[in-house]
Amino acid sequence: MGTSIGYAIIAAVCFAAPVFVFFRAKKYDSAMIYPVIVGAVTYFIATRMSDLAVWMLFSEAPMSYKAVIATELAAFSEETGRWLAMKYPVTNIKTSRAAFCFGIGHGGLECYMRGAAALKLMAAGNSRNMGLLLGVADSLNMIVNIGVHIALSLLIFKKIQEQKSLRWLALAILLHYLLNALVGVVSLGKMPILTGFAGIFFGLGVILTVYKIIDGENVLTEIKYHTDDI
Repeated sequence: MGTSIGYAIIAAVCFAAPVFVFFRAKKYDSAMIYPVIVGAVTYFIATRMSDLAVWMLFSEAPMSYKAVIATELAAFSEETGRWLAMKYPVTNIKTSRAAFCFGIGHGGLECYMRGAAALKLMAAGNSRNMGLLLGVADSLNMIVNIGVHIALSLLIFKKIQEQKSLRWLALAILLHYLLNALVGVVSLGKMPILTGFAGIFFGLGVILTVYKIIDGENVLTEIKYHTDDI
């Protein structure tokens, strides 16, 4: 019963969180569906490219090894995809609120995929000890993860017009990589609850770092009141 509750909590939060963030943005008339779609498509393509590269380069490696490599490689493919999607005008990411919604789509699709996986594991009667506390920790981790995707999207967007925008792409990759790597190191202790809280802690660290770099207070004003609309 405890296992089912844990998975049910994760699934419910993963499906509800992106919708909640989107409608919170809608309260300020800042919700834009097209950037959300672009963000989701970018995430899907980037992660599939990452998985394909791992399968091609490490075809004989154990599945667990491939999963670790794919997770770390995702930092490069996702941030490069984010940068390319915002760099070219076809995506029409021209304002902070558009970049914010891009982040919702990017992180939201990952949330939905995690939620679907949780439902499959619950239906299959997976034996992992997914109790109430672990379910809550993993759910909070996913909420923070959406914040990380939004923060990194805003970081790249706000810095993309600078002459040396590639250094900000490098910073986004580094922050993403360190987040995945540090959580991965904690997971070696085989204490899922600790891994969940590590994701929350390090994820909040990424968000706060980006907030300081981009002058988060001013960016939030742009998102709420559309002061940077062209």
